[in-house]
Amino acid sequence: MKQKTNRFTCLLAVILLAGCSGSELPEGLQPAGPSEADIPLNVTVASLEAEVESAPGTRAATNLGSGTSIGIFRDNTNGYTAAGNIRYNYGSPKWAPQTASETIYLGLLPVNVCAYHPWSSGKTTAIALTSGVYATTNDLSYATNLSVDGRTNKTTALTFAMKRAYARVAFKLKRDNYPGTCTVSNLTVKNLLPSTTLTITSGTYAATTGTTAATLNRTRTVVVTATAGASTDWGEEYLLVPCTPAGTGMEITLTVDGKTMTTTVPTASYKPVAGEYKTITLTLKGTDLKASSVTTEDWTNQNLSGEYIPLP
Repeated sequence: MKQKTNRFTCLLAVILLAGCSGSELPEGLQPAGPSEADIPLNVTVASLEAEVESAPGTRAATNLGSGTSIGIFRDNTNGYTAAGNIRYNYGSPKWAPQTASETIYLGLLPVNVCAYHPWSSGKTTAIALTSGVYATTNDLSYATNLSVDGRTNKTTALTFAMKRAYARVAFKLKRDNYPGTCTVSNLTVKNLLPSTTLTITSGTYAATTGTTAATLNRTRTVVVTATAGASTDWGEEYLLVPCTPAGTGMEITLTVDGKTMTTTVPTASYKPVAGEYKTITLTLKGTDLKASSVTTEDWTNQNLSGEYIPLP
């Protein structure tokens, strides 16, 4: 009789469970596989870091806002199907996919997601970086892999805190006792990295040491003011691949009134660091060129802290 009772109890339990949908099952019996990935990825904040030399706690990161888009990747951890470069657009209260059919879904098992800004078609998690003229469309930021699951993300939204991929530099020209017209027509930078690849899942750069090849070679026409103590903007800013310069430091050559003048900024005084924005002042003398100072700037073109590093 006892055996029949046990069989009846088991049969009743099976019938009750069979009548439940997946969402009605007790928590411990919820299906955990990616086949049940039906919870949309919940992202409410994507932010850009403050300038990396800011004093801790003095400057907050900048949240991306209206009109911005990020690219999100989901890997194939725990049996998920990889999702690549899915465009999500800013929205309130949360970011939304450009195309609803490309919504990234999560199940109860964790999976890795990473992101970058600004979104661009054709990107993979290995992104090519090239030193060149500053433009907002090239100013790449990224967030490395975060582990997320649907159960947690449903109630706790994801934040992508992004780091800048490049260093940024500007040049100012100052005239000392230079006797000529002082028309600068070319700027060449060597001993840095012309290009490399950044893997955004981990934040790893394929190369980190400069080469002797020209990193920048820019032609302009800038007449340097003769006013004592004044400086003239070169007129372009640059994004540089972070690296340790080759040789003794970054080599800068200017063509001034048709002749070349060269100086080297020692590595101890300057090297391109991701997230740092510097202005280097070049002083033109009667017979030579000198890098006279390196100043820290805010990435939004406002002076950060007045930090001024005179060079010997």
